[in-house]
Amino acid sequence: MVVDCGGGTVDITVHEVEDQLGTLKELHKATGGACGSVNIDIAFEKLLVDIFGQEYIDEYKVRLKKKLCSSFSLCTKKMLLLRQ
Repeated sequence: MVVDCGGGTVDITVHEVEDQLGTLKELHKATGGACGSVNIDIAFEKLLVDIFGQEYIDEYKVRLKKKLCSSFSLCTKKMLLLRQ
């Protein structure tokens, strides 16, 4: 069984090893749905908007983006210094 949990979808397929050479036989074709991590993020954000309101969430996103950019910039600089 192969479960591919991606950003947009989760797909599942099932194969069987047929012989000593590792030949695979497909038992069930890949199927899935739009339940990947992006959809979970969207649903979670909608829940937060319901709880805190859109204005608060928008302000939080701006503050978070600034903080993440600052942290990323600091981490990148440290990595470059370590390479030298």
